[in-house]
Amino acid sequence: MFDILIQGGRIVDGSGKPWFYGDVGIVGDRVAAIGRLAAANSRHLIDATDRVVAPGFVDTHVHGDLALLADAPHEPAIRQGVTTYVLGQDGVAMAPSSQATRDFMTHYTAGFSGGAMWADHLPKKPFVSMADYLALFDRKCALNVCCLTPNGNTRMEVMGLDTRTAKAAELASMAQVVREAMQQGAVGLSSGLDYIPSRYADTAELVALCQEIAPFGGIYVTHMRSYTPEGVAAAMDEVERIGRGADVAVHISHLNCLAEQVLPKIDKMRADGVDVTFDLYCYLAGSTILGMVALPPWVQEGGIDATLDRLWDADVRLRLIEWFRD
Repeated sequence: MFDILIQGGRIVDGSGKPWFYGDVGIVGDRVAAIGRLAAANSRHLIDATDRVVAPGFVDTHVHGDLALLADAPHEPAIRQGVTTYVLGQDGVAMAPSSQATRDFMTHYTAGFSGGAMWADHLPKKPFVSMADYLALFDRKCALNVCCLTPNGNTRMEVMGLDTRTAKAAELASMAQVVREAMQQGAVGLSSGLDYIPSRYADTAELVALCQEIAPFGGIYVTHMRSYTPEGVAAAMDEVERIGRGADVAVHISHLNCLAEQVLPKIDKMRADGVDVTFDLYCYLAGSTILGMVALPPWVQEGGIDATLDRLWDADVRLRLIEWFRD
């Protein structure tokens, strides 16, 4: 006896095999059988004739860190078949975080995370751990959630918005933040090497932090330093060095580049033993922080308030005219 029998659909099982006609029997919260089950009994029958039956889709790059807290049913995802979100992307997210880090990240990422509009759903406590954050979703929303530890949060907890290379003691402190997050259920480390403060991390820092996720089977997910035709090869070389140096799987976010330039490199990395994957979106332009693409890095140092102060300066604006011209 099945609790639910989904009957007569075209099954796409995610294995890579062609779709096939069949039935799916469910007991409790588990798929119990797949095949020709028309003679079976069930408490509930779903007629899937002329429909596709598939496992839930995983959105591997989504900034739903606050939106999912504000909208627990989350029908925009569920109605598209998305049942799992990977949060904590691009090295700029909500946990782990002190209040100062949380305030910065909420403000800085408002354009794609919702910002203060939804930040009230976060716990009111001095420090939100990965365990605290994951508990906000546990049996409280319609989606499954896994979360990456953001390199930017980790760096900010130890070094604030400093632009310099981490010292040995600081690196040890960052490693502890990552290790504790993994122990509490994080699935890897993310970096956003165009975003503040993750952009200030050098390769050695990222290797060291990825070495902390390796014992847990974690994955390194990165918004690389460059996606331009001129810079993408060097950026992918860095991803490869990090994967090899820490012996971890690596995943490149939104690899919207020239296919003939990057796909041979992906194939070579895999052939050479690097477990590399990627995702991309199916359109030509995404959305991000305006300053990241419209202002030089030196204007953005120190965060939003410092950036605005510089933009009020007439001398800075004269320098920017030359930069824009180029």
